[in-house]
Amino acid sequence: MAAWVYLPGEEARTISAPVWPCQLPEVDGTLGFGFLDLMEARFVDGFRAATVPWRVIRLCAERARELTGRDHPLSSRRFRADGRTIFAEVVDQAGEKQLLDLGKNQLAFARVIGPSLYAGVEFSVDDMPARWWPMGEKREIVIDPTRSFGQPIVSDGGVPTAVLADAVEAEGSIAKVASLFRLPQHSVRAAVRYEKRLADHKLSLHLAHAFNILLGPEGDQVIHLTDRFPANAEDIVWMSAVGDEGGWVVISADRRIHCNRLEREAWRRSGLVVFFLTSQWRRLRNVEIAWRLLRWWPHIRGQARLVAPPAAFQLPLA
Repeated sequence: MAAWVYLPGEEARTISAPVWPCQLPEVDGTLGFGFLDLMEARFVDGFRAATVPWRVIRLCAERARELTGRDHPLSSRRFRADGRTIFAEVVDQAGEKQLLDLGKNQLAFARVIGPSLYAGVEFSVDDMPARWWPMGEKREIVIDPTRSFGQPIVSDGGVPTAVLADAVEAEGSIAKVASLFRLPQHSVRAAVRYEKRLADHKLSLHLAHAFNILLGPEGDQVIHLTDRFPANAEDIVWMSAVGDEGGWVVISADRRIHCNRLEREAWRRSGLVVFFLTSQWRRLRNVEIAWRLLRWWPHIRGQARLVAPPAAFQLPLA
């Protein structure tokens, strides 16, 4: 993973060395991203969330690589035991005075590299991540690089969660999909919950805030649901609250709201106008989502003013 910095007036980007070497080779100019890369990225994200500078993260990775002999040392089980010592040495070496307490205090460091990063991760005999249960250990959904090319799957039958969630949307019935795939209904429900969580994160908090800054001068207010509601708030709860306020238009990647009878009824009672992103949006990065949504924005605004709520539309890529 490489970081880059652009300064106004410069013509080129300054590209730093990768924090770790990618697990997969580049193919036709496309960078591969393997399971160990995913695990390493989670730990780097923990450091960045604690405002640890890239140079400190890079030094930590280099020191941990020397200690473990692994290309992906931050996600290794050994780093859990030795990580604070490595971090404290690096902070002292880099002269980052504002991070000294984080390096010396076990509790403070544990908040960065804490139990949540290790929760659901199974390690191999060589102390490297082997599989990950993203909904919690043995909670039906697993990411295993040896199964289904590392896609999130239900552990019972190995069916990708995206396949099951799309089938539920098409058939409108969890029971029917469970019968078609010969899976227990609780596995299909788990797949739908997992894909819903991914959809909730597809339109990121940062993207919503950027849109609010950009479109605020034109009179539009853009917020992320988590600005107003807990991240685990039920759809029925936020739809009712937002609908009672009136005037809001919803843009969502969770197209399954209209498949669940209770949520569908809640949406109709809320009187909300909703624009659902089609499944093709899943493949896009934030930058692509941003410019495509901006291109659609005048049409979204115009349609929302014309239609009588409640109403729902699908928003294609083009």
